[in-house]
Amino acid sequence: MKQVFLATTREKIRRPAFPMICLALLFSIVLMIPRASGTMRAIIIDPNIFRQANNISWVPISVSFIMGFFLPLISAVYLRDSIGIDRDTGNLAFFLTTHFSKSAYLYGKFLSNLWLTGSFWLIILLTSLLSAIFKYGIASLNFVQFLMPFLILLPGLIFLAALTILTEVLPLLRQKSGTVILVIGLIFLYTAGANYIAHQSFFNQLFNLSGTNYLISNIKQSIAMNAGAKLTTLKIIGSTTMRYSGTQNLIFSPIQLNWADWLRIGILIILSCLMVELASFCLENRPIHRQKRPFNLWRPTVSTQTRVGLCLHLMTANNSVLLLSLLVGTWGWAWLAPSHQATQTLFPLLVILATPIFSALGALASQSHVYDWLATIPNGQLRQTIWTGTMGIAFSLILILPIFLKLTFALKISLFLWGLLAPLLSQLLGRWTASSRPTQLVLLVFCYLYLNGAPVIALNPAPVQLLTIIYLILLVITFTSLVNHHRIKLNHF
Repeated sequence: MKQVFLATTREKIRRPAFPMICLALLFSIVLMIPRASGTMRAIIIDPNIFRQANNISWVPISVSFIMGFFLPLISAVYLRDSIGIDRDTGNLAFFLTTHFSKSAYLYGKFLSNLWLTGSFWLIILLTSLLSAIFKYGIASLNFVQFLMPFLILLPGLIFLAALTILTEVLPLLRQKSGTVILVIGLIFLYTAGANYIAHQSFFNQLFNLSGTNYLISNIKQSIAMNAGAKLTTLKIIGSTTMRYSGTQNLIFSPIQLNWADWLRIGILIILSCLMVELASFCLENRPIHRQKRPFNLWRPTVSTQTRVGLCLHLMTANNSVLLLSLLVGTWGWAWLAPSHQATQTLFPLLVILATPIFSALGALASQSHVYDWLATIPNGQLRQTIWTGTMGIAFSLILILPIFLKLTFALKISLFLWGLLAPLLSQLLGRWTASSRPTQLVLLVFCYLYLNGAPVIALNPAPVQLLTIIYLILLVITFTSLVNHHRIKLNHF
């Protein structure tokens, strides 16, 4: 077990994804520290009653609320390859020829997952602590109040470390579809538990992987203690049209867990151990190798017809008929829906349904070595990059067309630039990492910010000029990087 733990951990750390995630977390935590002023806020709580983010107790609440959503998703995508590493390298095939303990093997993987996701958690905690001390001073720090919102994330991370192991050995969830199903399931659990109005069921309280139930209860109790009122407005990563006219201070008290909370945490940890044991019975008894779908290049001469066909094949090769049918149906619905419904509901739904197609841009060509084969043709890689970008842009613009026509002229410019940027950035990420996961994660984060009111797409005239400039700059940088790109050989994300 010790050798499996050390080998898996070293293999994961040496891959570029680990330092990339660590740097992204360091950067994002700085942005998540709540501010008392500004249009974009990390957390908004009854702004007509309370002053916003005017004391240190807001920092752990806001960071834990946000990372309670993102950290499980990041960990799920990152950890979902611990057994796949051994399948690809042939180590698992060697183990299967010996009398090795499957239980010890999987517990080694489980402990490695815990160590890796625990590293991300520790980075979040320490960065938040240092940022809070620099901003508010160490004299105002209540260590118990600061630490508890982060500690309640740990049971969910333990459960997730075991869940990723189980999904990697179940036959129907071994492939990429298992990652998609896992991510959708985590989003469902978060959405079900983040409702601060409805009473939470036992199921929501037990599988409270993000810790939002404890945070919401603490916010309600703190409001009752400070103002004797009820929670009426709670927004995460967004802005509000309400006036920030609050005059009262809101100081959050330390989170206190009762015996029922400790019981649910204990059950969750026991379920984690049981899932690892169950995985030992589901682990294959004979070697399984990942099968990559071969790509038909038709003929050695790369004509225009071949380039277009190759682009379409790379974009849709791994997508099911059901997914494409849902995408077409939602797109048709967007034409008939009113403007508010099209922009608020159908646009993020279209982006989510189109995520597999966006994530295939650049990634599948690198994974299948089509991009390497094009290097044998004069300017083959550059031409294929341009053709893939053109096809991706055409798909993106057609995708947003029903929403585009419902906006004013100024807002159309911002959405049009997004339609140009999304496929080019997806192609660049896929080419750099030879993986579809970074694009999927970026688009998922985009949809989360959008649905929570963050001005990442202009829906009113206020931020449209700034967004237009930002998208234009990103578009120029992304296009320049693609055209002048020399492929960097990286391990899979």
